[in-house]
Amino acid sequence: MSCIVVPPAEAGVEDTADLWFTARNSDVRVMNASGRIRLDSWKGIAGYLKTSVRTVQRWEKYEGLPVHRHAHARQDTVYAYTDEIEEWRSDRNRHGTKGGTPRSTAIAFLQAELASASSVPPGTALRSMQGRFLRRDDELRILQENLDAVRAGGVRAVCLTGEPGAGKTTLLEQFVSGIQTAPGQLVTFSTCSQRLASAEAFLPLLDGLDGLTCAGEDAAITRLLRAIAPTWYVQIAPLWSTADLAFASVLERARAASPERVKRELGAFVAHITAVSPLVVAIDDFHWADASTVEVLAYLLSKPDLERLLLVCAYRQTEMTLSAHPFVSVRHELMKRRILVEVPLRRFSLQETACYFDLVFPENRFPKELPEVVQARSNGNPLFVSEIARDLMERGAVRRHEGWWCIDASLDQVRSSLPLSIQSVIERKLAQLDAEDKLLMMAASLQGMEFDSRLAAIAAGCPVSDAEQRLARLESVHSLITPVGESDPGDAIPGQRYAFVHMLYQEAFQTAVTPARRAEWSRLIANALAELNKADPSRVAAELAMHYEAGRDFHRAAQWFLQAARNAAQVYANHEAADLCKRAITNADRLETGLRNGVVLDAAMLSAELHLNVSAFENAVADFGLAEKAASDAGLVEAQVDAICGAALALFNLKRTSETRALGFKGLDLARVSGSETAVASSHMVVAMERMCVGDLGAAERWSTSALPVLQNDVRTPVPLHVIEGVGYGAALHGWRLEYEDAFPPCEWALAKARERGSNFHIVCLLFIRGMGFGNFGRLSDSLADLREGMRLSEINHERYWLPRLPNTLAWLHSEMFDVEEALRLNREGSVIAREMNFPEGDVNSQINLALNYLSLNEPNSAREHLAAAETLLAQDEWFRWVYTIRFQAAYAEYWLMKGDPGEAARYATASLNLAGGTRRRKHIAWARKLLGDVAAMEDRPREAAAHYQAGLSELERHPCPSVQWKILAALAAVHIKLHQPREAEESRAATRRALRELAGSIREAPLQNRFTGSRVVREYGVA
Repeated sequence: MSCIVVPPAEAGVEDTADLWFTARNSDVRVMNASGRIRLDSWKGIAGYLKTSVRTVQRWEKYEGLPVHRHAHARQDTVYAYTDEIEEWRSDRNRHGTKGGTPRSTAIAFLQAELASASSVPPGTALRSMQGRFLRRDDELRILQENLDAVRAGGVRAVCLTGEPGAGKTTLLEQFVSGIQTAPGQLVTFSTCSQRLASAEAFLPLLDGLDGLTCAGEDAAITRLLRAIAPTWYVQIAPLWSTADLAFASVLERARAASPERVKRELGAFVAHITAVSPLVVAIDDFHWADASTVEVLAYLLSKPDLERLLLVCAYRQTEMTLSAHPFVSVRHELMKRRILVEVPLRRFSLQETACYFDLVFPENRFPKELPEVVQARSNGNPLFVSEIARDLMERGAVRRHEGWWCIDASLDQVRSSLPLSIQSVIERKLAQLDAEDKLLMMAASLQGMEFDSRLAAIAAGCPVSDAEQRLARLESVHSLITPVGESDPGDAIPGQRYAFVHMLYQEAFQTAVTPARRAEWSRLIANALAELNKADPSRVAAELAMHYEAGRDFHRAAQWFLQAARNAAQVYANHEAADLCKRAITNADRLETGLRNGVVLDAAMLSAELHLNVSAFENAVADFGLAEKAASDAGLVEAQVDAICGAALALFNLKRTSETRALGFKGLDLARVSGSETAVASSHMVVAMERMCVGDLGAAERWSTSALPVLQNDVRTPVPLHVIEGVGYGAALHGWRLEYEDAFPPCEWALAKARERGSNFHIVCLLFIRGMGFGNFGRLSDSLADLREGMRLSEINHERYWLPRLPNTLAWLHSEMFDVEEALRLNREGSVIAREMNFPEGDVNSQINLALNYLSLNEPNSAREHLAAAETLLAQDEWFRWVYTIRFQAAYAEYWLMKGDPGEAARYATASLNLAGGTRRRKHIAWARKLLGDVAAMEDRPREAAAHYQAGLSELERHPCPSVQWKILAALAAVHIKLHQPREAEESRAATRRALRELAGSIREAPLQNRFTGSRVVREYGVA
């Protein structure tokens, strides 16, 4: 008997086993017989490029230098191929994006422009720098030491802590003002808001970026932000810039963001800044920082490749601890790593109190006991000390006499007239105001620490011009507030922004507002704020929500909380978005049923989709349940079906298929009663997906055939995620059967809708489905591009559902291109990831692929080990088991052919054929026929072998799969030779040659194309 078998991949071992080393250390440079050189360390790559390791790592991170990592080894265990590096270097030097300047060159120009620019002007006025202050030399020394360490290349964080009135803001602003306009570093200053702490994600970071870019849209730093971090740029871009045609492309890039990309973009932006200048980020009142801001700052401070960054923040230690603030754990970790130092601000000593009075009252003739009296009453609280000094002056107890400051009373009289506490100081200052001034300040306090003079005037019921005169006097005479900037010059009514000089004053005025007046004024402020921002009120959604909530207008509050949640979701601030959804629901629960249900429905659906995007399927099921009830109570059947179908697909991804099927039929019953075609189609797709999972593809096709066109005509904006996912799986059904005309259009539609939604979970899903289709269709580079992009998105988003599927699918493509070494690496990596993520079906596919790789290397014993592992895994999990069983049986057939046992090979090949035939998987039907033909050829039955090969080719006649067809054609040519049919043999060889040329032409990467055309089998057919 003879055996005529053409293996699915290169059978020789010269490409993977014949390794030689060109350096003394084998982990530096490796070459194989095909001439491909591999550099196996950062040092080796840097040596090849004649640069430093740090530069190489920066190029890999920011400019796409092709560096690979070993399967789940340490971060620094890397390798790279010299041919890929040369291709990257050529592209970097000669080719730009869309024919323009190369991106790396354009960014380098911006960095050079930034380095030569003068200091960026401060974007935020400093509240406490108007009066006298006492230098804190010890604390300033610590700040300066850390700034020096940052200038030398380090990353540091300094936290100023203390009680209210301890001087945190004054010290922070004193430090910032000292370096803000000095050359040598860039500085941002921002303040967290108590009122917006849980509502405005990234508020202090956005304020800081706004300050950095205040020089205008043409400034180098603004253009750098637009190029490197579009997700952040679109949040601070001026309204007029949205009309610019170039803004559309920036917005499109921002929409493809993700939680990890948000962090990575800011990290890249900061890295590009600190490459030319140190950056100081100063944030006051950090105990009110939102969770997303803390997460991003922790990411920046922990980046191993980031340099020259200093974070300086001020907060109240007690408040941060009692509120279980997320920074508490971050601070602890950074302190352990010696990145962060905490500087508690002590009270004034007696000597410092005396120095402060000498500073405020130079050339004085005070009794030497006066500082002792002040110290005893204030206990050294800096704010209390400063207010006592101001109180003495305002009451006339201290006055100038013949050029000297003197006490105009006895020391006992001064002592008896001093306020008992800081609260007494504040009460005394408030008592000095006339009724209208006090009313204006009470109205202003409802806006928070900073306020708009126009809104305060409207709430207090006075003309804006009168209010601003009063505010100017309150600033200059009473020192209660300080100006921080003017309103937008384009506003119809000009205004001024002010800030209270201390939070205690704002709290005192706010406490004085009665509940009824608070509600009335809050409604007036909200209405005025909406009018001032009528061009785009969504930009102030969180403020509107809170004012309407305080004004007890719960309907508008709920609506604006929902809009604020959408705003947070757009920048992937998932914590804040989820909290805002809850606040929307809380306000809606106070409404009558008719108004309540609509808001609850929208908020619950948004919350569910947020959870879907991060694969939190259990939470999504609960949210969809709440949405379903609200829709049911409102009589919105189509919305109810949407919620049911959303819950069904979340359960589907949890592998709870029986519950998925039950919800599908529940939705269908409702949809039929409503008469909604879209609702019926949505329910059909849920049932179809459950049928696909269990292998009943005939039923799946019946359920999906009428549903797909209806769902693709869904004109809702945005399209529900369950519709996108359903259409994607419908495309996958056709793709499995090689029905490309029915697969690609719905896949493209769903991918476009997923990109519009910014749903990375579904983007990766659809890239996977389309990539598989491209691979089967013979578009190998297109397939590689989709799968690599899917894997990149999964990795940066820490996505755990699709990631385990991707390495082994990429490995399949590399096997088809005879890159067995890379296929082995990817399959091993896929197996490790699948085990780490408890994803057995991903491990099954990797094990089957590994078996096939080892068969191609003529190592059947190793192949048998992986087949045994796959068999064990298949017994554990029913999820799409039939898909992997078809491949498993075919792989075992190949194993038995190699072992010379045609009987066992025929048994497994027949089982694979039967299962593939029952599901109409044409590719696998054809491959099973090829295996049965190989069995017949081994048993010297060439005519029967030819019949099997012809049957396999017939299966692919109208549904091509070139990677399978050429192998069958090559085997058929060998059989024709055996049967002495030279003409038929040459026809088969010619057809094989055409198929191989088609595949070679689809490979755009020169190294992979060279490997494919240089393999023994392809060379034999003269394909170049």
